[in-house]
Amino acid sequence: MKHVYLWTALAIAALVAAIVLWRTGPPHYPKVVAAFPGNITMTFIEQPWSSQKKCAQENENITAKVGGKCQNCRIKASCPTKLNTTETRALRGQATGFPVVYTTVASTIIDADAKTAMSICNSMAEQITKQKIQHARCIAPANTH
Repeated sequence: MKHVYLWTALAIAALVAAIVLWRTGPPHYPKVVAAFPGNITMTFIEQPWSSQKKCAQENENITAKVGGKCQNCRIKASCPTKLNTTETRALRGQATGFPVVYTTVASTIIDADAKTAMSICNSMAEQITKQKIQHARCIAPANTH
């Protein structure tokens, strides 16, 4: 009788795995790169969506927010299915070669001179947390770039 439960559990697990694999495609990461005046670049990356369409919609939201605050910025949005090592580490809340503003749903990689980048990182994390949007923290770079 014990074997029946085991085989039933294995069959259910296999069925669930098959449904998940069949219904979901590759992950699509909302990614917006904004180049600000003063040689500052911020890369906004969110947790992945299962569809390209939903990812593109999220990118439109991010682009509208960023573009509304900076008219002279160059903004590029994409929905890659794979991230580079720096982006993956940032989205996991791990240190990279750049300061990163980390929340559970998104990360922002800040590329600027070291002092400016850390100042932006700390300010953004503080502001996000203060506005009770969600808890955010600034992760200092693992090394200088």
